[in-house]
Amino acid sequence: MAASAMLGGYTRLTYSLCVIMLETTQSINYFIPIMFSVLTAVNVGDLFNRSLYERALRAKQIPLLRNYCPKSQANVTAF
Repeated sequence: MAASAMLGGYTRLTYSLCVIMLETTQSINYFIPIMFSVLTAVNVGDLFNRSLYERALRAKQIPLLRNYCPKSQANVTAF
């Protein structure tokens, strides 16, 4: 569960990481604890820094659309 939480917090993968860890452990009894730890790690990671993939996109200067609008452009209207 610690490995899945660490990977979930670093890469922000949720369901695919849970399935990978479930296949690794080969025990369905660990699915709920792994899911809980990964979701907690992803939410905590979102509070503090960017994910691995967002950092890679920024390093390569690839444009990235965000889920939110910056405060400086919140009142701008398009014609």
